[in-house]
Amino acid sequence: MIDYALACRTGIFRLENKQFDEELLGELGISKSLFSKPMLTGSIVGSVKESVAKELGISPKTKLVLGSHDQICSALGAGVVKSGESVDGLGTVECITAVFDSRPINVEMGRSGYVCVPYAVDGLYCTYMFNYSSGSLVNWFRKDILHGYRGEQADFFAYMDETMGEEPSGLLTLPYFAGAATPYQNINAKGAILNLTTRTKDSDLYRSILEGTAMEMRVNMEKMREFGVRIERAVATGGGANSDRWLQIKADIQNISIQTLRSSEGGLCGCAILQAVAMGGASSYDEAVNRFVVTKRQFFPNAERHLSYRESYEKYKKLYDILKEFN
Repeated sequence: MIDYALACRTGIFRLENKQFDEELLGELGISKSLFSKPMLTGSIVGSVKESVAKELGISPKTKLVLGSHDQICSALGAGVVKSGESVDGLGTVECITAVFDSRPINVEMGRSGYVCVPYAVDGLYCTYMFNYSSGSLVNWFRKDILHGYRGEQADFFAYMDETMGEEPSGLLTLPYFAGAATPYQNINAKGAILNLTTRTKDSDLYRSILEGTAMEMRVNMEKMREFGVRIERAVATGGGANSDRWLQIKADIQNISIQTLRSSEGGLCGCAILQAVAMGGASSYDEAVNRFVVTKRQFFPNAERHLSYRESYEKYKKLYDILKEFN
């Protein structure tokens, strides 16, 4: 068995009928029998083999529930069960998993690097928006530029929180330090920091990095609106979700509310939710989310700061086309 989302990664799975494309397989001379049976995420697919149950010391009546890949399980574990919701994974790479209820048909969506796959909740779809340089860019600045300097504070992040102002940095950071992901799909793109002066401080640079990553994901959000996908709120996970400053900057720039969770183990929580619904421990995903998912904090956009970022963001959107000839 394979869930619909993972089946999509073969490139020969049709969203219309949730089956592998027999016509295309025939053209390629590939037998459909080589592929697993596609099923909805969260389906009960059988029981544990008796020999395995004996080896593990569990009941042979133990059921097997079909999971999915990490982004979908993490999104479900973050409580994302409705169209317009998303989870923002802030790790080495940033990935926003956005959920929507209508399958886009504009081929430009795919050409921009955005997939469309069935979500865990039947009738919903999701896509992924990427920035290759997120936590990795913060770590580059911390380790290779400041060499771990932390002033008199306990660590680098406490030092930055102490010295960084609340207002926009005035700098523009293009975060393509590992190439550009969606929507440009240009692995040769390079990063840049603009508007530096002799008055620029390390905390200004740090804030501009946080701003640049937030602006990059706003570009993605606006691009996805062209295909009918809108994000109304996000749940932050990963290491970056521990930075209140970063999340407030994201809320101000992207003009959406951002929540954090009591537990960062979103993928495991998502698997628990799948099993609870499949086995009847919860009557619906809404009920399971209410039981399993606990919000820690919520960040709302500051209207004044959102307006103050407008001019910088309009400039930011032009940078990729202006600077790509220097790559």
